[in-house]
Amino acid sequence: MSFESIIGKGFIVTLINIALILFCLTNFAEGTETIPPETVLAEYKGGVFTKADYDAEYYKLPFLVQSRFSTRDGRREFLQAIVLNHLLLLKAVELGIDRDPETFTAHRDQLKPFYAGIYRKKEISGKINISADEAKAFYQNNLNRYAVPPQVTINHIMTDNTESVMQIQNALQSQLDLSDIVSTHSINRTSRRNGGVISNITGNGFVPGVGRDVVLSDEIMQAPLYEWLGPLTTETGIHFFQVVEHNPGGTRQFEEVRDDINSLLQREGDSRVKAQKIEELRDKYEIVIDTEKIESLNMLLLTPYSGVLRDKVVTGSIPEFDLTVWDLYWHFSTISPYIINDDMTSNFEYYSQFRHLPREEWQKLSSPESVERLVNNLIEVNLLEYEARQLGYEDIFIEDVDRVISAEDEQGSRFDSAVFEHPEVQQLRRHIILQNLFQEKVIAVADPTPSDIKDFYEESIGQYTLKESRSLRFFLFSSQTEAREARNRVLKAIEDNDEWPIINLIRDTDYPQEIRAMQFVERDPVLQVFGEDRVLYDTIWSTPPGELSEVNETTSGLFYFLVVLEHNPEYIYPQERVEERIAGILTFERRASRWRELVSEILAEYEVKLYPERLFIILSPEELFTLAEQSQIRRRYVEAVQYYDQIIDYHKNGDDDYRALFAKAFLLYREMSRQDDAAQYFKQLLADYPAGALHESAQYILDLIDKEN
Repeated sequence: MSFESIIGKGFIVTLINIALILFCLTNFAEGTETIPPETVLAEYKGGVFTKADYDAEYYKLPFLVQSRFSTRDGRREFLQAIVLNHLLLLKAVELGIDRDPETFTAHRDQLKPFYAGIYRKKEISGKINISADEAKAFYQNNLNRYAVPPQVTINHIMTDNTESVMQIQNALQSQLDLSDIVSTHSINRTSRRNGGVISNITGNGFVPGVGRDVVLSDEIMQAPLYEWLGPLTTETGIHFFQVVEHNPGGTRQFEEVRDDINSLLQREGDSRVKAQKIEELRDKYEIVIDTEKIESLNMLLLTPYSGVLRDKVVTGSIPEFDLTVWDLYWHFSTISPYIINDDMTSNFEYYSQFRHLPREEWQKLSSPESVERLVNNLIEVNLLEYEARQLGYEDIFIEDVDRVISAEDEQGSRFDSAVFEHPEVQQLRRHIILQNLFQEKVIAVADPTPSDIKDFYEESIGQYTLKESRSLRFFLFSSQTEAREARNRVLKAIEDNDEWPIINLIRDTDYPQEIRAMQFVERDPVLQVFGEDRVLYDTIWSTPPGELSEVNETTSGLFYFLVVLEHNPEYIYPQERVEERIAGILTFERRASRWRELVSEILAEYEVKLYPERLFIILSPEELFTLAEQSQIRRRYVEAVQYYDQIIDYHKNGDDDYRALFAKAFLLYREMSRQDDAAQYFKQLLADYPAGALHESAQYILDLIDKEN
């Protein structure tokens, strides 16, 4: 895969998602872990990209998305993506986008959850200490939480037939194998499946596999070890059982549960202290919630153009604590699939696309209780984040532009090292920088003007034109006589203003509805169902609407007359009706084109050279031929082709690559039924290599393929 392929499909992912491509890779196969970290995988003006850089991106990846890049092509694609991402970041820094106030503000705003989290950790959770006495007291007061019920395991045979009782007793006395006795006589599925063994009996009146049986449960709990008892007749059947293990249970010791108790008390303390802190901060910053406004909101009826979006639902003594309906709408859209962001239709109309989902899901999310919960969560994050920035913690600064800007910010906010150095924060920063680069270099210069929309509309007027058409009712018959008689009946019915003769005539016809009634027949001699028929075409367009045509014959020998039910003149959609659609088409095309231009400019400016082959340990031809043969034996033909491709790519000596190309073409022809591809490679072999031992066979198979085609 070349950089051109990244350029071609990159816009679909968008520059923003190019950053996300970095997070998908797989296990390092074929010994790539032995490649020295200093190995240069890419060179560019001013620097290099090494295997260590590659691995650094790899170790950020979530495991579940690694399979996308498991192949050799996938690893090449990953290398191209991360190098391109690296260069785009360099360009953004060169342009000063990373120091732009909007970039910094967006970064800081999206860091709120991280700040709130670090504040909670340091100022709330970090100050809660659970003493040994507290933990011990909790244990003593909650011994029932740590009670371990008795556990009994039995050998079990169950029947509902009194005639089987004697046979079971004889088998037990003869000490026959338990599994044989169970498979022959027992009717209990659980014990049969487990060879007669039932475990986890706790004496609560329920026996696994048997069900509710207090009598059997009590007898089991009182029975001695290793002694067969029965027959015991209960409401569930006739039972024979032998207790093979009896753990009396008890209470877990304090030392066993100390860590669990500490964690529980820590969580409870954290929740309690956090609630107290939030109440304290609400009072401090005079937070007021407009509950009436919240209760009046229907989130599913909101659109980006609703008039209430600017209304405040929360106010505080500091403006940044204020929340508007728009804030709720935006956050609600991130948790609900039913909120739209750029359509003027209501969310109830949008919901029609999700009818298969439970109605209670979207109703629950849009309820006043849910909205109030969202409001409280936002207030909590805003308060804790603000306090975190005001405290500044240790004020540890490193040489980083963002830290300097944050220290000089009007509100005195500062990046705490524990937050700023978090890997997710660093990635978020990269994402915002790339997003702003995309905005400045692609979106801002690619949006169509009104003149562009008008020109496109005029050049594509045919796409927005409904052609002249007619809707027809056909009366079809096998003979001319039938057709003329039927036409006379229809005319008389019209004169008598009686619809029934016409209705009965239609019902009696043998022709399907799509032939008897044709909608939107356009001016085209080649007609739907009937094909090319000049006489029929002339009849359709010469018959006045509402009148019966004369009887005529189709090219297929049917006799007919027809009535024109409706005439639809040509209609051209006005520009204003389709402007939004045109703008969308032009926006996508121009952004895609501008994206390709930007990537080409970056690659040219930095004089990029890639060395993807250095990602792999290159095996010898003999090793690759062996691997290909083993893959074919296992019928893994695609894998075998990949091994042949490696020989062709890395061992161009006129012998190994020659044999590999023939083997690949033969495999495509013989096992994979891809004759066209096979022919292409056989022709390549004949053209690119001097005559060799395989030329004659290649030509023979080519001749066979020609005959088969």
